[in-house]
Amino acid sequence: MIKAIIIDDEPNAREKLLLMTERYCKDVQVVAVAKDAEEGIAFIEAHKPDLIFLDIEMPVLTGFDMLRQLPEINFEIIFTTAHDQYAIRAIKFSALDYLLKPIDLEQLQEAVQKAVERRNEKSSAEQYQLLKDNLQKPQQVLEQIAVPAQTGMIFLKVADIMYCEADSNYTRIFLNNKQKIISTRTLKEYEELLEDS
Repeated sequence: MIKAIIIDDEPNAREKLLLMTERYCKDVQVVAVAKDAEEGIAFIEAHKPDLIFLDIEMPVLTGFDMLRQLPEINFEIIFTTAHDQYAIRAIKFSALDYLLKPIDLEQLQEAVQKAVERRNEKSSAEQYQLLKDNLQKPQQVLEQIAVPAQTGMIFLKVADIMYCEADSNYTRIFLNNKQKIISTRTLKEYEELLEDS
C-alpha cells in the first residue's frame, strides 16, 4: 500500500480524485487532501507520502513553485492539469506522469500502476531535476529526456540520439556511441517528444 496526498485548489477536483482513488486504486491510501500548495507542503512534511497528485495551476504558488520549495523530492508525482501544453511537454520529457482534467479512470489507474512499479527506483529526484531544467529552457533547446526502459529510468542527451525504430509497443533508440536502448514507450510518443529535435 502506498501513501498518497492530493493537492488541488478546486474542491470538486479534489473530491472526485479522492473518490476515484478510494474506489478504484486499491494500492493507494490517500492520507491527506490539501486545498493549496502551502497546505500541501505541510502535509508532505507530516505524512512522508510515496505519491502526490499535484495540480499545476493554483493561486499563490503553482505546483512547480511548491516543488521548488521542498528540500528533497523522495516521492512519485502525478501532475493533474486542465491545460498548459508546454508544461505537459516538459513533464513528458522527464517521464513523470500527468493526468488531464477531467480525469479519466483508466488513465488514473495506469498512472497509479506506474507509480507503484517505480516507487522502489531511486530516480524521482533526478526526474524532477530534469523537469525543472526543461521548464527553465525555451522549448527548442531541451537537452535531455528520461527514457523508461525495462531495467529502469535512463537519462539521455537528445543530441546523442541517432534515430528511433518501432518494435511493437516498444521503441529501439540508437545512440551515436553505437549503444541501443529498448524503451517501454511507443515510437509515436517519441515522435511527439522529439519533433522539434
